[in-house]
Amino acid sequence: MVQTQITRIRNFDGSQTLRKHSDGSTLSYSGPNLTTMLSGVTDPIFVLKRIDNNGNAYSFTLQARDQTEFTTANFDIVWNILISAPDQPFGKLNP
Repeated sequence: MVQTQITRIRNFDGSQTLRKHSDGSTLSYSGPNLTTMLSGVTDPIFVLKRIDNNGNAYSFTLQARDQTEFTTANFDIVWNILISAPDQPFGKLNP
């Protein structure tokens, strides 16, 4: 099994992007685009990344526990929950 990281990025302008790290492809965030990204992926790692209001990436990302956390409609709520308790088993910080 090959692990493939899929990152959901919340950009400073409020838009969201998906990035598949194995091939560098990107798509705007949506359910159908996520399905496309997961095609052929056997062991996905779901990561949340955020860009601040100045256009800079936060110095860390958050690994979601599963696809449900990754796809929760309100990115900000999930981000805030995970960042408030980064040592909990449901999420972890990735430098």
